[in-house]
Amino acid sequence: MTHIRAHTIFSRQAFRMLALLLCLLLLPSLTFYLRAQASDYRFHFASGKSVIDNAYMSNAVTMEQLNVLVGKVDVSSLESVVIETSVSPESSDAFAGRISTQRAEALVSLVRRLFPGIRQDIITVNNLGENWDALRREVLADKTISEETRSSILRILDSYLTPAQKKSVLYAHPSWKQLWTKYYPSLRYASVHLSFRVQETPVIPDAPVTVEEEPEVNVLPALPELDLNIEIPEYKIRLPRIGRLDASYRVKPVARRQKDATHNTGFAVKTNLLYDAVTALNVEVEAPIGSRFSVQVEDVFPWWEFSKNKYAFQMWEMGPEFRFWFKKWNPVGTEKLRGWFVGIYGMSARYDFQWDREVNYQGEYWSAGVSGGYVLPFGKKKDWRMEFSLALGYLSTDYRHYLPTDLYDKLIRDPYKVGTLTYFGPTKLKVVLSMPVNFKVKKGGER
Repeated sequence: MTHIRAHTIFSRQAFRMLALLLCLLLLPSLTFYLRAQASDYRFHFASGKSVIDNAYMSNAVTMEQLNVLVGKVDVSSLESVVIETSVSPESSDAFAGRISTQRAEALVSLVRRLFPGIRQDIITVNNLGENWDALRREVLADKTISEETRSSILRILDSYLTPAQKKSVLYAHPSWKQLWTKYYPSLRYASVHLSFRVQETPVIPDAPVTVEEEPEVNVLPALPELDLNIEIPEYKIRLPRIGRLDASYRVKPVARRQKDATHNTGFAVKTNLLYDAVTALNVEVEAPIGSRFSVQVEDVFPWWEFSKNKYAFQMWEMGPEFRFWFKKWNPVGTEKLRGWFVGIYGMSARYDFQWDREVNYQGEYWSAGVSGGYVLPFGKKKDWRMEFSLALGYLSTDYRHYLPTDLYDKLIRDPYKVGTLTYFGPTKLKVVLSMPVNFKVKKGGER
C-alpha cells in the first residue's frame, strides 16, 4: 500500500514538472496584453452651433475627465476612436446633415489636439442624424408630464408621417416649448469613445540563430541564338479592270411635283405627346402670320383626383408663344409651319400635386424664356407634322405644403413649408403631333 501511494505521488510530481517544462518551451512565443476601454465622453451643443463650448451644460466636466485620461494614455496605445453625432429633429434634412458634419469635425480636431500624431485610419465617425429614438425615450422617461400629453406626443412620433411632417405637427403642438427646452438639448451632442491597450511582453533571452545554407541551383546552359531573319515571298494580287457603266443604267432625275396652290393652311391643332403619356391633357393652336412668323396658344389642363382623395394631379397652365421660321413660305399654300424655328414664350399656371402622404403641394407659377425646334412633315401626302422642340427659361413658383387627414377628406395647411422657389434652365421638352387645317382657295387668292 505504501508502495502504491509513493508511486502516485511520484507520478503527480512528474506531471507537474512536464507541464512546467512545456510552459518554458512555449514562453518565447507568448505575448500578454492588458486591454482597457474608456467610457464615452459626450459634448453637448446649443441649437445651430458646432463649436465645443465648455460653459454649455456638462461640457466642462467632460473636458476635465478627458484631460485626466490624456495624462494616463499614450497615443501609440490607442486602438480605435469612434465619434458619434446626434441632432435634434427641429430643422431641415440638409441643415441637419451639415451641422452633424461640422460637430464631428470639431470633435475630431479636439482629439487630434489632445493626441498629437494619432493615426487617421483608427478614427471612425458615425452620424445618427435626427435622433427620433432618443426623443421617444426622453418622453417615456419623463415623469413630470401628464399621461395625456405623453400619449399625444407618442402618437405623433409613432405615426405614419414622414420626419418632415412630424416636425411640422410637433411645432404646432401645445407642448412644443417643453420639447424645445427640455428634451431637444440632450439630443444635440457629439461623443467620442476611446479604446486603448497596454502591452507587456516578458523578457526572453535571444535564441541561437541557425543559418541554413541555400541549396545549390543548377543553371541550364544558354541556348544558341536563333536567326529569325526569314525572307517571306511577296505575293501580288491583280484585280480585273471594270469598264465604265453603260449610260442606260444612269439614274435620271425625277421631276419635282408641283405644289398644290388650291388650298391654304389657316391654323394647326397640336398636342404634346409627352404630356399625354402622363395623362397631362393639352392642346395647342398655332396660326401663321405673313411668310415667316406664327403665334400659338398652349393650354395644359389635367385635373385628376382618384383613389378616395389619396392622389391628385391637377394643373391648369396657359400661355402664348411667338415664333420666327427660317424658311420663308408663300402667303397662300400648304407649305407653312415647316422646318427650323426659334421663339419666345410666356406661361402661367396653378397646381395641386398629391401622392398619398409623401408629396402634398399647392401653388402658382409663371415662366418665360426662349424656344427652338424643328417641324417634320410626314404622312402619305405630307399633311401631318411632327414637332421636336426644347425651351429654356426662368420659372418662379409660390408653393404651400399641406397634410391630409386620416380620411383624406380635409387638408391641413403646413406653416413650416411655405415659400418661393426659382429656377433657370430647361422648362419644356416637346414631341408634338400637329394637324394643319387647310381651306380651299378660290381664284384670285380668295377663300
